[in-house]
Amino acid sequence: MTHKNATTMLIPVDLIDPNPNQPRKNFDPDKLKELAESIKSDGLIQPIVVEIDAAGERYILHDGERRVRAARLAVMTELPAYILEPGTDPTDLLIRATVANVQREDLSPIELANAYEEMKDLGMSDSQIAARVGKSRASVANCRRLLQLPEQVQSQVAAGELSESQATSLVRLYQFPPEITERVLNYYLGSKLENPTNLNRNQIRQAITDSLRGIGEEFDTFDPAEEMTIEGVRQPACTGCEYLIQSGNAELCGDRNCFKLKEAVWLRGILQTASEATGISYLDPAEEFDDNQYSRFYSNDKAIDHALSTPCENLRLVASDTPTSWYPHPNVENGEYLRFYCQHPGKTERSCTCRQAVTQDKRDEEKELKKGVKQIKADLSAHLTAIIAERPADILKGLLLIRAGYNERDKITALTEPEAIYQQVIKTILSDGVSDYFFPDLATYRTRVEEWLQKAGLPPLLAETDPLAETLRDVGRPTES
Repeated sequence: MTHKNATTMLIPVDLIDPNPNQPRKNFDPDKLKELAESIKSDGLIQPIVVEIDAAGERYILHDGERRVRAARLAVMTELPAYILEPGTDPTDLLIRATVANVQREDLSPIELANAYEEMKDLGMSDSQIAARVGKSRASVANCRRLLQLPEQVQSQVAAGELSESQATSLVRLYQFPPEITERVLNYYLGSKLENPTNLNRNQIRQAITDSLRGIGEEFDTFDPAEEMTIEGVRQPACTGCEYLIQSGNAELCGDRNCFKLKEAVWLRGILQTASEATGISYLDPAEEFDDNQYSRFYSNDKAIDHALSTPCENLRLVASDTPTSWYPHPNVENGEYLRFYCQHPGKTERSCTCRQAVTQDKRDEEKELKKGVKQIKADLSAHLTAIIAERPADILKGLLLIRAGYNERDKITALTEPEAIYQQVIKTILSDGVSDYFFPDLATYRTRVEEWLQKAGLPPLLAETDPLAETLRDVGRPTES
């Protein structure tokens, strides 16, 4: 390296002062010893760069800190040096020292970050710094972010225990208020971040993201951009709060107490609106509510119709932080966050009076339904018996064996009488083809039976996918002469 407007001469080592802006703070002792041995053997090939101080008595080192330290280890008294003219800009001094270290032997990421930060303090932008040191603007900006890490983590980076990419990934964790950082580190997915040396940068980022989602409150209810009045005081929106966490496309709140307070206010507003519209009292969302102590009404629960038409003195509106359409709710804005409960007297009593009132009616309906289904099955059995009796019993038995499971084959093989074979065929048809599961009323079941008979090609009063029904239409039917 040569310098314009500089002279070369031997100067006393004892008169050389270190550069106050030297970015390198740590020097490897072993490498210094190696360099000292090389200087003893071959001398100092590359001169150092110095500037005469204001008093004209000593020299300020611009470039060559490692060489000076190694020369002292080699007990050298003089060193060749380029002597710059007085009045060198301190910004240039720092830049030269930084560039020289970067180009010769990499600084540690923390030393480099400190150097960039000092250059920033001297009025240089990230782009200007990047242009002078031959790096990208993003590389300079990311490196400076390492200074946001706590000293303990910075020490790991300086010692080479953490790479720059690992450390950069950790920066996000320490940008939050200390309470959030502590909660992440205490979270089971984030505990590994206390010693992240064995994690790559993607694993670090994922652990932070997963932990933030685990400790944060999702804005499923109120809008974080919404201002609220709490106890007569207008509260600002959450959008500018330091506890607002951006995790991908999701926004989370890291202050659980504040979040729950605002959520309770928002839910209370919905409850008040619904209560005014329906005349039904509500349970305050700020109070503790034991879901197991009360009866919740479901969308297919006829008891809710009874409770709403009475109206029932035990009926209450309860707020939930999760919207759903599975339960009946008031027809008001955001009503999907509300539920109907029966606040029946008694600490452990869960028997709802509205439900009791409709229980007998429901039992009577179920009784009539079962009775009707039984009659339809009897009629269908007789109907099918007359049709099946026209088919040869041995062919029907063969069809049964084809459809039979492993545990049923011996039982069917033992059938010898035609009547027994006919009854087994009828039983198979009724259980597989015309099942009485999942039908709401008698009319629906009767319609299903008629549709099945039609698909099976049988006179009105088996299913199209039923192999036995398919075969019965074609196999064993007497031929016309």
